Amino acid sequence: MFKTIAELHMADVLDAWNEGFSDYLVPVQTTVEKLIKKMERENLDVNASFAYLVDEKIAGVILTGMAEFHGVKQMWIGGMAVVPAYRKKGVAKKMLQQVEAEARVKNCSEILLEVITENAKAYRVYTEFGFEQLNELVVGKLMYNSIDYKTLVRFKASVAAEQDVNEPVDVPWRTRLDKLATVLSIWEEDKQIGYLSFTRDSTRILLLQVELFNKQRADLVSPILQQFKCDYQIEEVWIYNLVGSSMECKQIEKIGLEKPIRQYQMKLQAGKA
Repeated sequence: MFKTIAELHMADVLDAWNEGFSDYLVPVQTTVEKLIKKMERENLDVNASFAYLVDEKIAGVILTGMAEFHGVKQMWIGGMAVVPAYRKKGVAKKMLQQVEAEARVKNCSEILLEVITENAKAYRVYTEFGFEQLNELVVGKLMYNSIDYKTLVRFKASVAAEQDVNEPVDVPWRTRLDKLATVLSIWEEDKQIGYLSFTRDSTRILLLQVELFNKQRADLVSPILQQFKCDYQIEEVWIYNLVGSSMECKQIEKIGLEKPIRQYQMKLQAGKA
């Protein structure tokens, strides 16, 4: 049977979540506080996220959120975990079916998710269910040693609403401008040439978007990153879920990334209820 996350004790949800990710490719173990913050940050809905229970024990957890983007109502799967003892028993498929049914009820036409490219088992589950690969996303620590700094650019504080008209349709859920991030417009002399968005903590910055309006100006990516680093006086700068096929991400990869991680963004067309 299914229950929404709102109907359960968060500590029980956390135990199942951590157990389900105990053998994951990258560390995911977390706390109740961090899990709640993740849901708030990623606009995940406790009333549209579910746990699958077997004999009153949580066998799996799936977290989702809903939003409209470029006129399309979407549901996003922000994580799915199956407790090891319940694997190979169809739990993942049941949870995906539950989410698809919820998407239809809420009139969402698309369901999105992300999966690390090396996670072949999860990728197979999603493709067998009907998800298709939309694009490849890149995460990694920027290596500044080889950056050539020539062109002077500057930044102005901005707001998401001023830039969202330029936001590409394939930007992944977690890095969209409506999330809790700082947005800067990028200027060369008296002309705005693009924007970037980021979040930061005490040790590093996560660049969520780097977008230039003129895709022929690949030469500007390097000086933009150098000026950004100088202005914000921080040692570690990471890119997070940049679309790998974009001009900006290709240029950043030429500069160099330390141990990059790649993910597939996948999409399922959800039918009407």
